[in-house]
Amino acid sequence: MIYRVLLLSDHRWRDLPGLVAVKVHLEKLNPELDVRIVDIHLLSDSAELFKPHLMVVNHLHEPDRNNIFDKVRRRGGLIAVAVTEGRPNNNALMEWSANFPTSLCDLFLSWSQEFAGHIPNHPTTAITGCPRIDFHYAPLNALVNSREQTCEMYGLDADKPIVTVASSFPQAKFANYSSDYLIRDWERLGKTKIKGFEDPARLAKSEMDAFLRFQAWLIALKRETGLQLLVKPHPGEDVRFWQKFADETGIRLMLGDYIFNLFAMSDVHVARVDCTTIPEAWLVGISTIQCDLGEVGIDGAGAEAKELGVCSGRIETFIDYVRGAIQY
Repeated sequence: MIYRVLLLSDHRWRDLPGLVAVKVHLEKLNPELDVRIVDIHLLSDSAELFKPHLMVVNHLHEPDRNNIFDKVRRRGGLIAVAVTEGRPNNNALMEWSANFPTSLCDLFLSWSQEFAGHIPNHPTTAITGCPRIDFHYAPLNALVNSREQTCEMYGLDADKPIVTVASSFPQAKFANYSSDYLIRDWERLGKTKIKGFEDPARLAKSEMDAFLRFQAWLIALKRETGLQLLVKPHPGEDVRFWQKFADETGIRLMLGDYIFNLFAMSDVHVARVDCTTIPEAWLVGISTIQCDLGEVGIDGAGAEAKELGVCSGRIETFIDYVRGAIQY
């Protein structure tokens, strides 16, 4: 009997490699598995046409999608949750993330016991880590580009230091347009009930202010040090902001590529406080500088990362920290 498994991908450049690795491994374990990977925006059609016995999803917070998951379960299918992010960045988000209709979830795949411990009354939980992080280690790291290959792709000198940058300002775009969509989306997800998230439009404007300061820090870093910079935008950002920035500054962008290829060429990594790429860089031994631009890193995982790593809230110390990390 063919057993149909549907893996939903939230974003190509973040989630797809890990899901492909899972698909390959599952089909090696059992040749009778028919494993498909589908963009999450095609959920409705793929659920109806493929009729999966098992569907792996990224969360259970959206009512419309939950109705589809409920239909899958009522006709005998199973729902497993494999979260996109390992652990929410603050305590309020932690509680929100763990508050979902557990009756729809047959198996919860958690990055850590820390998060799994917050899910109430749900006995079927497995601690799996995150598939995409496996690309930093054997055997999957054989698929990662070499420093020389990636430098050639982006016009950088492999013999000189490279500062990699991960941007994480996905809500900033709503400061300029479609704030009504953001408000409706967060209301539907229940995020406006979270302390500090009651006003999505205000948060979008605040994030845009932080985004512009982040860009100013990068411009100053290049001007003062002459270092090579390579910026990877967040999957949820409007890359037009970064393309304009690159045209004006000459700083290179990594748009159609994976985070493990970014880290393969990194001498020091820069990101905003709360960015998941900070601990991911630690896993592969890369020095990091966190930019404290306000409103994040107050408590929870973000605050813990600030305490464990090098963090700057001033442009002058930021540049000094990068210089020190390169020299070290």
